[in-house]
Amino acid sequence: MIFISALAAIIPSLIQSKFILATEAIKLDFKKLDIVQGIKRLVDKRALKNLFKALLFLAIFISSCYFFIQSYQSTLLFTQRKTIWHIIYDWRILTLKFVLFFLLFSLPILFLDALCEYFLHHSEMKMEKHEVKREYKENEGNPEIKSARSGAHQELLNAETKQAIAQSSMILANPTHIAIGIYFDPDNSILPLVAVRMANQYALAVQAYAKQIGIPIVRNIKLARQIYHRYRLYETVVKQDLLDVIDIFIWLKQVEMAAILENSPIETENSEQKL
Repeated sequence: MIFISALAAIIPSLIQSKFILATEAIKLDFKKLDIVQGIKRLVDKRALKNLFKALLFLAIFISSCYFFIQSYQSTLLFTQRKTIWHIIYDWRILTLKFVLFFLLFSLPILFLDALCEYFLHHSEMKMEKHEVKREYKENEGNPEIKSARSGAHQELLNAETKQAIAQSSMILANPTHIAIGIYFDPDNSILPLVAVRMANQYALAVQAYAKQIGIPIVRNIKLARQIYHRYRLYETVVKQDLLDVIDIFIWLKQVEMAAILENSPIETENSEQKL
């Protein structure tokens, strides 16, 4: 009988899986018998939290039963004198009330459980101080990674785009999504026009190349988005956008003059001009 029951449970599962067996799941792994690892799992913060929560829910269930019986003792005693339909009706109402009792007592535990999960998640996501230092050293301090990253950016740009970046007067950037190269030649009465117009990874490549060749990068999220959506490549900037761009060029000239007077290099990268 037991053998027939086992076959009745196994055969439908095999049919659903098209007789494919997960051999990795049934492979014997002696590491799971490690006592030290087992103790670590037992004293894990999340395991202790779940154990404490289960004990609290058990206590709440017992308390709910006690208070429910005390509150509706007379109703429960008199149900035996009623007809079957009255008993069904009374028990339906009593069951609903008991569920409400239990949920009411459980709300504080559910709130504390959500709070503990939040802090445990953040604790698990945090890195140790030495791990942060090692990751920073590997990613930012490693010249090979920097060189590879710069090379990957430059591979996205063709020679024509690089030339347009080099001829631009500045790069107007929305740091990680948009890069607009603005060409402006007031000496020859040429109004500001869009020389480069890139987005996403191409925008990052434009900023990396501009930084490499010394083209000023001005970060102005609002204006960069406006120009990107309103103008196409080689179109002249007009109206209020023109005034905003000219204000930025005036600001750049002021920074340049201040740098010359102080005999210090110009630093416009990571700047955001406030209009």
